[in-house]
Amino acid sequence: MMSNSAELSVVETEKRPTKRKNNRLRCSFRAKLHLKDTFICDAVIKDISQSGMLLYVPSSSWIPSVFQVHCKQYEGGVSVRRVWYSNNHLGVKFTHGKPKGAETD
Repeated sequence: MMSNSAELSVVETEKRPTKRKNNRLRCSFRAKLHLKDTFICDAVIKDISQSGMLLYVPSSSWIPSVFQVHCKQYEGGVSVRRVWYSNNHLGVKFTHGKPKGAETD
């Protein structure tokens, strides 16, 4: 699992051709998931679009339907809603618009 002292870093960033509504920026940012002030788990942001992101988590089945994603790239965190989940992956949609820093163009 991830160490709390590890620095956030971009492992790979690229635009991927897609038929989706929004372009996605492939990345690997370490993040922490919270429900209000309660820590849920560590996560890795695998891609970001204008409307949401793909998260890698230890187990996605017990993640609440609405929570906050905190990472270095989004000061103060960003509120999201779970759209889908499968094993260790979780698709979420931003609940208050695109956060600052989510440029994918």
